[in-house]
Amino acid sequence: MSPQQAADSVVFELEDKLMSRFGRAGDLSVVCMNNKGEFGAATNIKTFSFVVATARQPLTVFRAERLREKTHYQAVDDEWMQAYAARIRAPIEE
Repeated sequence: MSPQQAADSVVFELEDKLMSRFGRAGDLSVVCMNNKGEFGAATNIKTFSFVVATARQPLTVFRAERLREKTHYQAVDDEWMQAYAARIRAPIEE
């Protein structure tokens, strides 16, 4: 099983169990990596950002998106990073 398959499997199976047992599931996101440095990510929320760095993969920020029962991810661009930095530095509204 690939890290991507493992990530999708665990998130979606846990979400199904929580929904059937409690009628709801909170936010679930996971990143899986094997000993070869291959990785995958899954989430049950609209978007989930995460960072990966390995011997072959330079430090990269990715954004994961759920599309039906699969998660797709891509590296973020400079515009996304600037918007993220502005958002986390903004004053907290009460």
